[in-house]
Amino acid sequence: MITMTTILLCLALASLSADDTVHFPESPTPQSDTAPREISHVSLEEWYVISSDEPILVISSPQDAVSIEYIQDTATLRGRFVDGVGIETRKISGSHNYVLSANIVGTVEIIVVKKFDQGSVIRRTLELVKKSDPDPIVDPVPKDDVAQVFDEYEREWRAAQGQLSERLLRGDIQTESDAADWMSFALAEARKRVFRPLLLQEANVFGGELWTPERHARYIMRYTDE
Repeated sequence: MITMTTILLCLALASLSADDTVHFPESPTPQSDTAPREISHVSLEEWYVISSDEPILVISSPQDAVSIEYIQDTATLRGRFVDGVGIETRKISGSHNYVLSANIVGTVEIIVVKKFDQGSVIRRTLELVKKSDPDPIVDPVPKDDVAQVFDEYEREWRAAQGQLSERLLRGDIQTESDAADWMSFALAEARKRVFRPLLLQEANVFGGELWTPERHARYIMRYTDE
């Protein structure tokens, strides 16, 4: 177990070191450069994602300057990434991932300690800044699962109207109240059928033990995009 005393001792003894198992956001490499450039500025609307092949501990100083969410294994996020352009959907595939988001405007130090090598410490100093430019939409959410669900529900709705019309003309339904009850039941059954795949997909992403407010919010945020 990593204690605060252990962390402080590591920080006192360790120097800034590079590590191929820990991955930080980087700017695209210009043709004149030989290596990508580290990103040092993060806006309040951006995510700064740290991924590692091995277990790590990520802390910040000041502690409340950023929010840190741990995501284990592969996950799909949609938002504004510090090393991206605008709003995009991105799959993160590290074994251990930390999503950082700024809470203040100012300077913060990010400290990464490897769980099984506590003498190895990586530091990054970030400038947290306000958003400057509006987000372009890099990859609008394709009209796939959500659009298909509502398209299918429209077909079910229209079919139910036709079935109700036939029952009314045959005399099977004699009152307005009975017609409303029949339609209410028919559409409730239709919603169960057409929305079930979408609900199962949500359950696989953030249901049960996987649920956190942040994970739920980030997933359903894509429903707001047209």
